Amino acid sequence: MEPKQLIPDLELCKRLKELGWKGETYFRWERDIFDDSPIITTGVLPSSRIIALAPTSEELGEILRPNYIGDIYHVVLRLMDDKYLWTACEEDTKSGELNSIDAIDPEEKEVNVRAKMVIWLIENGHLKLETA
Repeated sequence: MEPKQLIPDLELCKRLKELGWKGETYFRWERDIFDDSPIITTGVLPSSRIIALAPTSEELGEILRPNYIGDIYHVVLRLMDDKYLWTACEEDTKSGELNSIDAIDPEEKEVNVRAKMVIWLIENGHLKLETA
């Protein structure tokens, strides 16, 4: 499988970087030394050319694995009717009931959907950066 299929698109990796994600990963998006275009590397080029780290689907899955992520209970990703459906259940602090937060994403790459899930959890305060 080509590296581009294993990692999120550049814009998602840049957003993870903006949010402070510093996970250890094998892949990176870097600027090419010849024309400055974005390329995927495994850390061979000098670090001054790094645009963003590029986590794999497996690495993002490790972040999403626990049943509880902050105040979110149970995060699920599944493929239904050729579309990725992800669900997060959030406890209503007043009633104690679980509210479902759903999003259907027609992305063809599972890794992009996982990256979007992690970004959503961080942006909405459900995932602390020290665990990301």
